[in-house]
Amino acid sequence: MSYLSLIIDIVVAGLLVATIVYASVLNRKLATLRSSKQEMETLANRLVESTQHAERALADLKSAANDTGEQLERRVSEARNLVNDLRFLVDKGNGLADRLASDIDKSRRGGGAAAKSGGEPKKAADSGAAGRGKAGAEGRESAKPAASERRWDDDEAAPDADPQLLQALRQVR
Repeated sequence: MSYLSLIIDIVVAGLLVATIVYASVLNRKLATLRSSKQEMETLANRLVESTQHAERALADLKSAANDTGEQLERRVSEARNLVNDLRFLVDKGNGLADRLASDIDKSRRGGGAAAKSGGEPKKAADSGAAGRGKAGAEGRESAKPAASERRWDDDEAAPDADPQLLQALRQVR
């Protein structure tokens, strides 16, 4: 029996040596883990700081977006008001242009009728011109019309008139 107890003691001693080696390796790994714990805490703190910084930046971005959105909304509202005003002015301008064109058309059509209806003064003028002869007729043609007799298409009718407007009116004619 002594051999059997010796073999058991040798096996137990071997297992104890293996346990000691394993405990030593485990102790080193735990030491590495403890040192890594410091690094992990530092890394976690940096992550928290970065997250807080990102949250502040996001809040600032939202605030800036809201401000910009409000400014844009105000400008769009102003632009819509201007569009409405411009539409109103264009409609009024079109109405005035239509009325002006209609009045011009009527005056062209009625010009012949006005000359016929105002025949007496013309006859009197003609009889006076006939008495004076050909020179009187030429003098009347070369004389400039009075301010009340000037027409919109007369070059000298309105020296301060807008040339583009006059040109447009002539084209309508």
